[in-house]
Amino acid sequence: GVTQISGCKVAAAAFPNVVVLKEFDERIRAVSGRFDIDPRGSTPMGKAMLWAAPKIAMRREQRKMLVVVTDGAPDNWKEVQDLAARYTASGVEIIGVGIANDAVKVLFRQSIVISDVAELPVAMFNLLKGSMRRVA
Repeated sequence: GVTQISGCKVAAAAFPNVVVLKEFDERIRAVSGRFDIDPRGSTPMGKAMLWAAPKIAMRREQRKMLVVVTDGAPDNWKEVQDLAARYTASGVEIIGVGIANDAVKVLFRQSIVISDVAELPVAMFNLLKGSMRRVA
């Protein structure tokens, strides 16, 4: 998976209420049970991005990426577009992954759309590995 990429540190959270799924220093196997979540019908993507920003800013790694994985369009498009522009200007790379929804293509410069959540592990690994190679 993504955690096998050298130098890649991963944290994960879910919304509508920000639920920490994995902190940067936790092992994925130790917290895998947290990923069994039910969708709630809302997509407050901006809220999740606002939560992630200070966490990413505090990291010491040279490259900083925010990967937004969603199965819906954001509740507030303008907020997400403004946050994406601000984070990109501050040096945070943003990658959108849409699950059976192509809103990420409009919101983020780098994005992919997959048809089913089962495709997510391989798609994430390939996407991030490719992104790391482009700059390296």
